[in-house]
Amino acid sequence: LRGTMRIQMRLLDSAISELANISEVQNSEHSTKARVITMMIQGMGASINSILALTEEVNMSIRDCYGIARQVSDTAINVCFISVSNTDIAERAEKHALQKWYRDFDREHSKGGFNISTKFNKIPEIKEVPGLAEALKLFTNAAGKELRDWIGHSLDHRIKLVSTKSEPAAIALSGASSGISRNASELLHGTYAGVTYFWIGIDGAFVGKEGFEQRWVSQHLLSIFSATFLSVSGVLAVLETVFGIKEPATIQKQLNRDILEIIDS
Repeated sequence: LRGTMRIQMRLLDSAISELANISEVQNSEHSTKARVITMMIQGMGASINSILALTEEVNMSIRDCYGIARQVSDTAINVCFISVSNTDIAERAEKHALQKWYRDFDREHSKGGFNISTKFNKIPEIKEVPGLAEALKLFTNAAGKELRDWIGHSLDHRIKLVSTKSEPAAIALSGASSGISRNASELLHGTYAGVTYFWIGIDGAFVGKEGFEQRWVSQHLLSIFSATFLSVSGVLAVLETVFGIKEPATIQKQLNRDILEIIDS
């Protein structure tokens, strides 16, 4: 499983190289989209590399891989959504990032009845940053409050939009998200259910070290692998459909067939 993840990282690197060439074509229909998703795909690769580092040994480090795999899945959905959408969605993603960067210079937080402020000593003037005024306006509501979500569509809706251009990609993204989201959410929110997920067996009884080690591959690594494998598969399928990046997608299709043969056997 880990070897397959390394292969997929190389496929993402290959796709990034081709996207870099597309992003450099001035006024191209796809140049903005290619520029935005290149950074996001690099992030996916970095996260998969982190999973590989955390799974070198059979231990509890694997629990942190669930949140990382969830990040890979969500990023893949956004990459595919941006790819199949009009250019204005990629531009919106850039504007969202720009205004987030600026607002972080001066933020106020309220948690548990306490107000916490963080402010940098030197904050750039809005007029000094190209496009910042427009970005701030786009992500500010009528009451003057920040609109925190970068897009108004749910993950489910984004996957449905992807399916209009590539049904195989949408199926892969749906499988990745469905398989990892629930348990990753419990872990990321620090619930008791998230902690005990690693120590409770099918009968509801606590399992010991031996039981944990048995499930490390058959349950935990397999769940994490499935999420990242399907996420990469979905991204490469969309890159082939939208940008004509064929070689990584062709190799991924063979990997898909290899995995299905293993499952069938």
